[in-house]
Amino acid sequence: MGVVEVRIHPAIGIARVGNSVDEYFIGPERQWDRSAPADGSYKDRSHRIKRQVARFRLFAYDERGVPTELVEGPGVEITWTVHLVNAKAAARLFRPDSTRNSGYSGDALRDLVIDPGPRTVDRLHRRAEFGTGKFILKECRPQRVPLGEIRLDDDGRLLVFGGAGATGSPAHTSLSVQDDSDNWYDDIADGPVTATVRINGADHPVAGSWVITAPPNFAPPVGSAIRLWDAMFDALATEQQKSAPPSYVDDIYPILQAAIDSGAVASVAKPHHHFRHPVSPRELDEQLAKVGHMPRLASGRGAALDLPLTPTQKQRMRVWAKAGNPDISWDMTWVDGPPVSKDFTPDGMDKAALENCVGGALRPGIEAGEFLLEPARYGPIETVNGQPSFRLDHNQVEPGQVTAGMSLPWQADFHACNPLWWPAPRPGQVVPAGSPPGAAPVQWNRGYSRPVFVNGGWTRMGFVTRQAEGLVETDSDPLNQ
Repeated sequence: MGVVEVRIHPAIGIARVGNSVDEYFIGPERQWDRSAPADGSYKDRSHRIKRQVARFRLFAYDERGVPTELVEGPGVEITWTVHLVNAKAAARLFRPDSTRNSGYSGDALRDLVIDPGPRTVDRLHRRAEFGTGKFILKECRPQRVPLGEIRLDDDGRLLVFGGAGATGSPAHTSLSVQDDSDNWYDDIADGPVTATVRINGADHPVAGSWVITAPPNFAPPVGSAIRLWDAMFDALATEQQKSAPPSYVDDIYPILQAAIDSGAVASVAKPHHHFRHPVSPRELDEQLAKVGHMPRLASGRGAALDLPLTPTQKQRMRVWAKAGNPDISWDMTWVDGPPVSKDFTPDGMDKAALENCVGGALRPGIEAGEFLLEPARYGPIETVNGQPSFRLDHNQVEPGQVTAGMSLPWQADFHACNPLWWPAPRPGQVVPAGSPPGAAPVQWNRGYSRPVFVNGGWTRMGFVTRQAEGLVETDSDPLNQ
């Protein structure tokens, strides 16, 4: 079969910052894969946080739409280009009707955009850094802010590394109580991922991708009841795709398992949701009668804990319940969720990247906000193995635009949003590993003030991982003990 088109997957990839100099791990690439790094730790021997790397692969599609991965080798020449930008300081606030650094305009405002320019890697040049971008405040010395780097693996796949989690104010301005601090920078970024592909001397068009660098996920095994995948699917998928018959494993299980696991990161949830899969509609009704609205999280539109499931999630729950709990036939020897596919597929990569991100509240969110729910930002929605692939249109989105409206600096909002905002990536209360049975949870942030947390305290935090005793905190800095 001939090659009709080449596409990069995942269509949107997620990298995460960390302050480890040398160690990193690859982010989820297959659905349900939440495995820890190879050595079991999210920190290196110096207790520094490993960066989560976004890996991108190329897939060639034939006339029937069947994908085959392309790797570097005889007859296949691949060149990758990435452009990471941090535009936060020159953007509107995530809170409405105001602008960051409102005293800046024109060239002075553009000087607040950290833009090192695009970087390219290929067979001969396998590594490039985004190290030349500068943050320039009036009457301050320009501050160089590295945004990460790109590398190639042994097969020519692209690895995108985020920054070190750097943040600061060259003017030594105090943090704003509104988490939109003027005169501050951080090293969160986003931008397009493109490639040129030549197969046996012939060039082939390539559908580009996008990468977002984000804060660490401090509880990787704990899912969100509303994942970024769920929010985007509801906003962007066709009505036909949204009305497909629900699957317990794909549609119901993630919501209920997130509720079950939430007790490991939020003490208020610990007394609830102790049912086992498969859950019957009657059991679910009994649980909801006890706790009321679920998920009991902030929606970002007021003080009420009224974050709703997406309309698609609600409808699929209704259809599943009305049908009397159909399609339950899995192997009940699961330990940590459904089995992970052995293969790397384009649809699996697309979904894995987004199902491990927060989909509510998106004001501002963790990885990205409501910007990703705007249909006008996307090209035509292609379907891969029956699943939509959400691909940002490079003509409609500028580098740095996806993360521009996120909190500045990210650590300030991360510290403040406790206890009922995003308990999966930002735990509220945790039980440290090795605690006696029945031990009371402790505050995950150990009571650090916001300035202490922003200025390095975040690197001392532990990660919630699945151990023999359950979901417990590991990797906490010795200073936290």
